[in-house]
Amino acid sequence: MQVEKLQDLVKKYLNNTASIKERKLLSDWYNNQNNENTEWIAETDDEEDLLKAEMLNYIQQHTGSKTGKVHRLWPRVAAAASIILFISLGAYFVVHKNHSIQSTSENKIVDVGPGSNKATLKTQGKEIILDNAKNGTIINHGNVSVNKKSGGEISYAAIAEAENYKVVYDTITVPRGGTFNVTLSDGTKMWLNAATTVRYPEKFSGTERKVELLTGEAYFEVIHNAKMPFRVLCNDQLVEDIGTHFNIKAYKDELVVKTTLVEGRIKVSADGINKVINPGQQTILTNNQINIVPVDVEEETAWKNGDFQFDNEDVRSVMKELARWYVVDIKYEGNFHNVHYSGLIPRSSNISAVLRMLKETGNTNFKLDGKTVIVTK
Repeated sequence: MQVEKLQDLVKKYLNNTASIKERKLLSDWYNNQNNENTEWIAETDDEEDLLKAEMLNYIQQHTGSKTGKVHRLWPRVAAAASIILFISLGAYFVVHKNHSIQSTSENKIVDVGPGSNKATLKTQGKEIILDNAKNGTIINHGNVSVNKKSGGEISYAAIAEAENYKVVYDTITVPRGGTFNVTLSDGTKMWLNAATTVRYPEKFSGTERKVELLTGEAYFEVIHNAKMPFRVLCNDQLVEDIGTHFNIKAYKDELVVKTTLVEGRIKVSADGINKVINPGQQTILTNNQINIVPVDVEEETAWKNGDFQFDNEDVRSVMKELARWYVVDIKYEGNFHNVHYSGLIPRSSNISAVLRMLKETGNTNFKLDGKTVIVTK
């Protein structure tokens, strides 16, 4: 099959616009690559996510060797060299009949659903539960209005100029199990991950635009203004944009602060040390020392696009991510020092589906007891 035709079929499948004939054509092509039967249709939304995740994990597994003890998700996917064609499309689907996900009545448990758009906004002594607020104008302070849009987003707009303007600071808190987006008054966009708190002025004034990431993880898409630099303060670190898209991960329960540059340039400062980094690089701040390392920006920002993505990540780091998103507690029974995972899991899946995927390695077991995940050997 010509590459162009194959890509067209893949796009249609991912967009749920492929006809029965086109699905069969794509399935036949895949079967011709590996001589195995393939199941294309998922019975539930969770299974559809798992099918997509399985294919992406397969692609990641076969695009380069990794060192260390890494347990790949879905390791039994059959080899098909030409499946690498899917990489450029970001496609990830297909599951084989011999290990499709089963849901039996005897294994039914009380499940935990994924997080959603939720946040609390504190402004001038008031507290607004944003997920309960109606769409439209939720704040009008004379010089600034705040509008809530559908899909979990608020947007600030400066509606009047005033002399002797007194800066008003707002604080937005996204709880565990939540995510939210904010467009600041200068047009800069912030994507906020679970368990994140950010403080910022409703309207920027003076010679700089400063935002405080008090805890958590945030992705910034900055509107550059050389006359009024955009800066993010978190812990003892200051990040200054130079026309930039970047991600900062600075949770209170993490030992380091990670700043990843996606586009443009940034200057990272701490304790008198200044580092300028380029796209594809990350600074790691620990004990007032800044180290620069190369990273996969797609992995570091996968949460923004609705995924968990791990590359040789230790089990405790993986479970921290799950704990924040699903609002669960984690309990360990055993030593997991050498257990790592690589792969991609959709954040839209229920936690039971995610745990089943992790369990596929055969080296780690998971039990969901109410709101507690028990990890055992």
